[in-house]
Amino acid sequence: MYSKYIILIDKNATLPSRSSIVESAWGNDVPISFIQDNEVLNDASYLDFKVNKWEANSKWSEMQDDEPMIRVEIFREERVADFLRDNELWFAFDYEHYFLVALELDDGWHEVDQFLLARVVKVLAENQKVYAYDDVKGYIDCGDYLQSLPSKEAVRKSVFLD
Repeated sequence: MYSKYIILIDKNATLPSRSSIVESAWGNDVPISFIQDNEVLNDASYLDFKVNKWEANSKWSEMQDDEPMIRVEIFREERVADFLRDNELWFAFDYEHYFLVALELDDGWHEVDQFLLARVVKVLAENQKVYAYDDVKGYIDCGDYLQSLPSKEAVRKSVFLD
């Protein structure tokens, strides 16, 4: 499992709404909190959200001190080049025809948080190029890996502790 991903998305593509992402990744009844810098995700530069697991099941308050945020940053045009340069990926991608979405978990995550993040990645990365950050290898292609993720229902059971 990984806690950092990047997705290269065709620059003409449209991102789904936040509510569509949540519904597709986890379902509408999973309690979430979010901060988004623009109401329309396509015009936003970031979306921070978290699943409030302790609201889904109070046992989480005994198992985890803080709920980690999932940070979604959206890079367009020259910001894509800046991100790639800052992360030493300058020559790794032909980025001119893409915008980039970087996703990362805050510290203090639990294994289920990695699955929550990966479900969001799977929703956003459909038919796109996706890479995960490996501590040893750096960013690696992980498109096939996303096919083996637990289902939405399995992740929901982990959150609700069913």
